[in-house]
Amino acid sequence: MTRYQKKKMKRFIMWQMCIYLFIVGMMFWWLDNRWLATVLTGIAIILYTAVVGRIIRKSKNISNARNKTNRTNRVSRGNRIIGAKTGNHPYANSKGKPVRKPNIYLEYEPTDKNDTDSFGQNEMEKVEEAREESEWQVHRQRVKDLIEKSQKEQIREKHEQLEEEVKKNAHWSELSPLKDEKHDPGNIKKEEQVFTREDFSMEGSGKKEIREKHEQLEEKVKKNAHWSELSPSKDEKRDSNNMKKEEQVPVKERFAMREEVSPDGAKRKEIASESSKINLEKKETYIRPSLAMLNPMKKKAVTECREALSQQAELLEETLESFGVKAKVLNVTQGPAITRYELQPERGVKVSKVTNLSDDIALNMAAPSIRIEAPIPGKAAIGIEVPNKETSLVTFREIIEKSGDKRSKALLPFAIGKNISGDSVIFDLTKAPHLLIAGATGSGKSVCINTLILSLLFSAEPEHVKLLLIDPKVVELNRYNGIPHLITPVISDPKKATTSLKWAVQEMEDRYQEFASMGVRDIEGYHQKESKESMPYVMIIIDELADLMMVAAKDVEDTICRLAQKARAAGIHLVLATQRPSVDVITGLIKANIPSRIAFSVASQIDSRTILDMAGAEKLLGRGDMLFHPVGVNKPMRIQGAFLEDEEVQKTVQYLKQFDITNMLGDRLEEEIDKKEELVEEEIGESEDVFQDALRIAFEHQQISISMLQRKLKMGFNRAARLIDEMEERGYVGPSEGTKPRKVITGSHSTKIE
Repeated sequence: MTRYQKKKMKRFIMWQMCIYLFIVGMMFWWLDNRWLATVLTGIAIILYTAVVGRIIRKSKNISNARNKTNRTNRVSRGNRIIGAKTGNHPYANSKGKPVRKPNIYLEYEPTDKNDTDSFGQNEMEKVEEAREESEWQVHRQRVKDLIEKSQKEQIREKHEQLEEEVKKNAHWSELSPLKDEKHDPGNIKKEEQVFTREDFSMEGSGKKEIREKHEQLEEKVKKNAHWSELSPSKDEKRDSNNMKKEEQVPVKERFAMREEVSPDGAKRKEIASESSKINLEKKETYIRPSLAMLNPMKKKAVTECREALSQQAELLEETLESFGVKAKVLNVTQGPAITRYELQPERGVKVSKVTNLSDDIALNMAAPSIRIEAPIPGKAAIGIEVPNKETSLVTFREIIEKSGDKRSKALLPFAIGKNISGDSVIFDLTKAPHLLIAGATGSGKSVCINTLILSLLFSAEPEHVKLLLIDPKVVELNRYNGIPHLITPVISDPKKATTSLKWAVQEMEDRYQEFASMGVRDIEGYHQKESKESMPYVMIIIDELADLMMVAAKDVEDTICRLAQKARAAGIHLVLATQRPSVDVITGLIKANIPSRIAFSVASQIDSRTILDMAGAEKLLGRGDMLFHPVGVNKPMRIQGAFLEDEEVQKTVQYLKQFDITNMLGDRLEEEIDKKEELVEEEIGESEDVFQDALRIAFEHQQISISMLQRKLKMGFNRAARLIDEMEERGYVGPSEGTKPRKVITGSHSTKIE
């Protein structure tokens, strides 16, 4: 602390003492202690006069110092001007003009000799030193500018002299190529530039020296590949037409020609044509799509401050304590959609007490709904999941970019989304081995299916994985038609879907026969051995299972159960999706054979139990909020699913459509579907023949019954009943009369035969 600061602090303390003594004196006066009040008030007045007097004295010293400074400035300024006019001024330049310099003649004597630290000599010296330094800096800058200007002028003059000498000495008309060589003006300009860069001698004005330098220049240019186009060879003639042709060469071919050191024009054209052929061949070989086709993250993660989270944690503890539950919040984890409070109850507190208070906790924390996970797997704590005020968007590109190692290790990676901790979740579909996706309309089920498909397209080649897409809704997966990963175009007909599932069962059996012949157990062992044909993984994705179950429930359930039981080792995996998670759609057999499940937001707790065998999905927020229950895990994990826009899917599909790759599995499946259609047509023809036979029997006997058709045509009860119903629809027989045979209608009358 300086002396000036100490004095300032002393004056402040004296001011405070004056005020306090005056206030205390007034208090004693009010308490009728007049003597003590008078003493304290007097001391306060003395201190006040001392402080005020010192301030007045300081102000006088400052005003005197300023007046003295102004007088000395005027005198010194006059001395500088007079000295400049006479030429004797020490800071006058060569032309006699004065150069402004700092005032070094300032003198100041404080009015108070004893007060050398007051605002006087020390403060004024600081001001003058600062002014002197600033003026010296201005002077230095001006001198630098003058020097730079003079140097530039000298350089410009030298360049002009050099150009004049070059024009006089160097005859550019004789710089043309030797005898058999012709150059155009464009080449002359290029050689001119190169000539000025080299060591050109201005003294040698003879033709021989110029030709020697020109030959040396050509040798240097031939050695340098980047300047090879500036130097023509001796046996090559270049005219203006040739130059125009070369300028029209595409950019890629120009790069291919430039990389070649040889100056031969014919060879360059061959190299360029070969490069164009290679580019055409690349379109036939598969190249994985780039992440540039995906949109970057538009919205940043929404995070609440730590103070707000700590306040919510305290509110949670107070809420539980008000209901007689003593617990402490150990940790707070904020995810993209929810925030989880890890709660540890005291000893003797039942977990059921906390779970029964879910509605009360949601009310006190002003949350639309909460989910309680009791306990958290691997921790001695209860998790209370509260929705965030704003949900941060999780993009598919972000998940792909941040999970490079996980994707490389997985055979069939599925980029699901982010968990509560904000970590990317990548799941290997070969470990599933089958997946069930269910949720209400608008909960994010279709986006999840698109994310699954694009995860495979960005990670696997068509030789590695094949897709069989079944879309009874027609419009959801139809956009993927034409990509090389498809076995067959997207199937929307339920009858063809049943046929394709039966083909998958037959493909599974054929693969097991192949494994047995090679002595391996599964598809991984098959890939480890050298085989003639590649065997890709097959992903069967059904977007709406409920529609298939309504058309042919028995056939669909049987084929799905057979595939779910045996297809894992054969490399065939199922992904079933439905928006109606009822028992008639997700039957007990299907659910027992599909262990991995994803549940989106559902309407009721019953639907949640149908999907996950436990409650919890009815409390999800929707818009990608899911519960993922993989195989081998006791409790599901909560994940915010990755989001994909239609534009991103369209870009990827358009890119993949340009690849034309042979598809052996697709040919076999199409043959199977064609055979099935032929069988259906044959069955229709056979059924028409059977109907004619049944009608002939009816006209012969003038009556017809189900038991009669069973005896005569040797068929089952259901088929015979269908034939009689068809006869009634066509108007050949009358309505049913109970247990009596039906009468045959012939013209306007009917007869009954014994």
